[in-house]
Amino acid sequence: MAGLRPWEFQGRVHAGAVIGWVHKPAAFILEKRLGRGKLVATTFRLHQEAADVDPLATTLYDGLLALATRP
Repeated sequence: MAGLRPWEFQGRVHAGAVIGWVHKPAAFILEKRLGRGKLVATTFRLHQEAADVDPLATTLYDGLLALATRP
């Protein structure tokens, strides 16, 4: 997720990178409060393979679901 304005990164960025010193931040996993809930988004392709083929993607997906359901 790139092209966001700095104040849009006020949520937690759990995985990200900075390209070109600090001018182009990009988030791969982002958590942001929205109203009474929250948004957890990722750009990782977690369902590209079957669950039994890529256990790392399955574990990351399960962790993101747990993060999304936490208060």
